[in-house]
Amino acid sequence: EILPFSIKLRYLKQTGKALEYCHSKGILHLDVKPKNITLCPSNNMCKLCDFGSSISTCSTEKSRSNIKGTLKYSAPELLRGKTVTDKTDTYAFGITMWQVINQEVPYEKEDLHVVIYKVVTQNFRPDNHTLLSNTPADHIYKACWAADPTERPA
Repeated sequence: EILPFSIKLRYLKQTGKALEYCHSKGILHLDVKPKNITLCPSNNMCKLCDFGSSISTCSTEKSRSNIKGTLKYSAPELLRGKTVTDKTDTYAFGITMWQVINQEVPYEKEDLHVVIYKVVTQNFRPDNHTLLSNTPADHIYKACWAADPTERPA
C-alpha cells in the first residue's frame, strides 16, 4: 500500500527520533532499514526494532570487521571495517529515507559485490530520479549519506 507523503515523513521523523534516543543512551543500531521499522497505522506511530546487530558506544568492538548489518544500507566505514559511530546509523537512515520516499529498493538491479566496491571507492549512492530532486527531503538524505561521516547530520 502506498502511504501519503505526509505519513511517510511522519514515520521517518519518528525513526530519526528513535535513533537519536538510542544514540543518547550509547547504543548504535547498525542495521537501520525499512524492514526494521514496524508501522502501527492505528495510531500513526512506528517503532525501530531488531537490535540484533546493535553495539554499545562503550564497546571495544566498534571497528571489528565482523560487525553485522544489511550491506546495501551499510556506511562505507562499516564496509571497510573501520570504527563505527552514530554517523554510521545516520548513513543507513539516509538510504532508508531514500527507499521510503522513492518506493524502490536501493541498488535492486545491481550486483551487491559491485555496489559495495562502488560505495566504498566511488561514493556510489542510489539513483535520484524522482520528482523530489532538489527538495528538502532530497537534501536531507543526501546529507545523511555523505562519504565523510563528520559531514553527516546528527
